[in-house]
Amino acid sequence: MKYKMKAAWMMLLVLAVFTAGCAEATAKIKSIQQVDLIALKQFTGSKVGDNSTMSELLRNLAGGETVQKIDLSDSSLKVWYGKNKRDLSEKEINQFWFGDKTAIEKIFLYNAIYLALLVPNAKKIELNVGGKHFETPRDDLEQLFKEKLTGYKDHDQLSNKDSMETLLNSNQKKIQDLIFSDAFRKEFFSKHPITIQ
Repeated sequence: MKYKMKAAWMMLLVLAVFTAGCAEATAKIKSIQQVDLIALKQFTGSKVGDNSTMSELLRNLAGGETVQKIDLSDSSLKVWYGKNKRDLSEKEINQFWFGDKTAIEKIFLYNAIYLALLVPNAKKIELNVGGKHFETPRDDLEQLFKEKLTGYKDHDQLSNKDSMETLLNSNQKKIQDLIFSDAFRKEFFSKHPITIQ
C-alpha cells in the first residue's frame, strides 16, 4: 500500500513538472493588442528613479513577461528582455515573440512610445533583446507626439493625470495604427535603427 501511494505521488510530481514545462514552452508573451491601457494609465507621471514602479510598468507593456533587467542610471530607461535569466536567440525571438519578423520593431516602438508618455523624466529609452539594441532620445519621441498625436501640447502635459488620460484615450488607435504601419516603422527605424550588439 505504501509503495502504491509513493508511486502515485511520484506520478503526480512528474505530471506536474511535465505540464509546467509544456506550458513554458508554448507560452506566448503579452501582445500589443493584449496590453491593458487602463492599467497603464495608473503610471502617468512615473519617475525613472522609482525602481519598483518602473518594473511594474514594464511588466504591463508588450513583452513584459520577458523583462530580465533594467538600468535606470543617468535618467535613462534601459531594458533587457530575455527568458529564464538569459537573452533570447533569433529563433526564440521569432517563436516566442509571435513568430513575426517585424515583432521586435513593433514591440520596441510601442513600448518606447508608452514609456516616453508615462515617464516624463526619462531622457533616453534603450531596449535590448537577442543581441539587438534600440535607443531613442526623449526629444525625438516628443517631436513624434507633436506631429502625430491629437491634443499633445508639450512636455508638462505628461505629468498631469487628467490631461494624460484624455491624450491616451483619444490617441490609442492612432498609436496602434503607427505601430502597425510598415511605412511609418520604416521611416522611424531609418532614423533610429535597431543595431546588433
